[in-house]
Amino acid sequence: MKNSENERKQDERELIYLLLHNKECLKKFKQMNVKIEHFTEENRPVVLSILESYDRNGVLLTRKSFKEKLKCHKVPKEKIAQGFAFDSCYSCSAEVDDFPMLAQKIIDCNVSTEAIRALETYAKSSKEDGSIFAIRGLINRCEKILSITDNSGYGNLYQEFLGYRQFPLDIFPEEIKIVLNSYRKKWNCSIDYVANPFLQSVSLTLNCKYKISANGKTADGRIWRFAIGGSGQGKSEPAKDILCMFDELDRQAKLDYDDELSRYEKKKIIYDAKLSKFKKSSDLKFADCPDKDPEPIQRQYTFEFATIESIHEVISQNPDGIMLQIEEFFPWFESLGNYSNGSAAATMAQLQKYYDSDFDIPVKHGRKNKTAQIYTPKHYAVFYAQAQPDILPITILQARLIHTGFVNRFLYFYPDKSVYKTPSVDSYIVPDKHKQLLNNIITDLYKIETGNDYAEYQTVYLNPDSASADTWMAYIDYYNWLDRIEHNDNDELPTVVSIFIGRHKKHLSKLILNLHILNSYLTKSDTKTIQKKTVEDAVLLSKYYISHFLKLYEMFLKKGRKNTPIKSLGNHDRVLNSITEGKSSVRDIQAKTKIPSDKIRPILKQLEKDGVGTCQISEQGRNKGQVSGFVKS
Repeated sequence: MKNSENERKQDERELIYLLLHNKECLKKFKQMNVKIEHFTEENRPVVLSILESYDRNGVLLTRKSFKEKLKCHKVPKEKIAQGFAFDSCYSCSAEVDDFPMLAQKIIDCNVSTEAIRALETYAKSSKEDGSIFAIRGLINRCEKILSITDNSGYGNLYQEFLGYRQFPLDIFPEEIKIVLNSYRKKWNCSIDYVANPFLQSVSLTLNCKYKISANGKTADGRIWRFAIGGSGQGKSEPAKDILCMFDELDRQAKLDYDDELSRYEKKKIIYDAKLSKFKKSSDLKFADCPDKDPEPIQRQYTFEFATIESIHEVISQNPDGIMLQIEEFFPWFESLGNYSNGSAAATMAQLQKYYDSDFDIPVKHGRKNKTAQIYTPKHYAVFYAQAQPDILPITILQARLIHTGFVNRFLYFYPDKSVYKTPSVDSYIVPDKHKQLLNNIITDLYKIETGNDYAEYQTVYLNPDSASADTWMAYIDYYNWLDRIEHNDNDELPTVVSIFIGRHKKHLSKLILNLHILNSYLTKSDTKTIQKKTVEDAVLLSKYYISHFLKLYEMFLKKGRKNTPIKSLGNHDRVLNSITEGKSSVRDIQAKTKIPSDKIRPILKQLEKDGVGTCQISEQGRNKGQVSGFVKS
């Protein structure tokens, strides 16, 4: 058995040697049905790096580039193991003519392994459950084994989606691309951090006006996006710059409110006088009672760090919809959980009601062990959240939280690291005409009146009767492909991934609606007919978001901390932020972050090792000899 295992590893090394040295072999390999999972665990990182290097840059993986990639690993054991695996493959030797045989050996070896496991399971099941039940199970497992050689289209998700990591900027017309590149040039950041906030603003302007009925299922334009990026990568400021177009709407809403309030107060003086006179009248008649004008309400379009109650209040005042922009999602999310009921899953369940409910849905909130229900009519809320990558994968991708439905409602994007700069005197200035174009799009889309709080949606249809044959096929082919992924029984596909990708059937409809209304406005065309290019662009966007989710999930697997409690996540960043804000003593940091002092002190020691500053040691009292504070250098 040991010799067989060694022969398998040797075959893998020879095959990988050819993939490292011959581009034609690599091209053939990508067209074959050999999956990453077919390789042994020690060689999988090398194969993934080979495919990534070729798909991104069109070049073969070199020793130097692989060594550079290994520098990202923080665990020395993993770094040494992967370095040894690469060197073993790179120094091996094989002939190009042996490539087909080596690839087939990899497949045959996996078929044999899975067949042995199927027979072992059959033998055990036949004793416990009976022969008939065991045979049926054996048939199903054998069919899965045969599917190894079947090009099903979703067997290797990594390879399938690797090419969609870059934001598909070509979905926009030329004038929009020029404007977005102008903002990107200003901030010198990834185009993802500019294009996604723009699409998010379009999603907000659709609010309660449009719905799409695709394949018999209806959805509105609500889309939640989650921007992932490291500190200083440029995920916050470019988004603020793009979304500042809503500042004008908020400013105008404040001016309108002040005018209405001034008129209301003048009328109230007259009303109070009439009411006083009415009460003093000897002959009181209900018909003579003066009517009081309703108090004016200030509308608000975007806000941050809201509680469940404040979200409810603002939406009630603005039935057209709001955007909740959260720069650091997890401190807000944790404080929201502490404020209401402390349960992460329950908090998610409450927030998700703002995703696709229309009328009078109760949202619970609680304070001091007391609960109450608030009702929000037609609440249209979109979230634009931001977080750092080291925190996100551990938290939201836990299997126990994915089933709440809150996590997979977000569209995640995490572009590769890019240079970012803070604006200065010499910064590139976005031309006024570019700013005006985006402002015109948003304000014009907002001009559509919704009427009262329960106004009817305008429904756009996508079915064989309303769309052309090409448009319908572009949609239904991808929809069915997502459906197969969601309902497949392949054990290699994690449940978290299949659930998230299955959710994209609804996301696809939402993306089509958003792009369709935007394109209809830009081309001044009819909103009733959806074009084929709109569907194809939405498919590209869907694949783009799925690829980034898989990237995050891959990070999650490498972390290996599935059971980390939510309240212990991000402590390092929260302590560092409080120090940046001027909190120096352990007591002040504890009051700011709500983290126990025994957990703060190790973090401060680590920050000292990282060169952030110097720990202060207590010289007296019961904490003598322990860290009492921190001075930032």
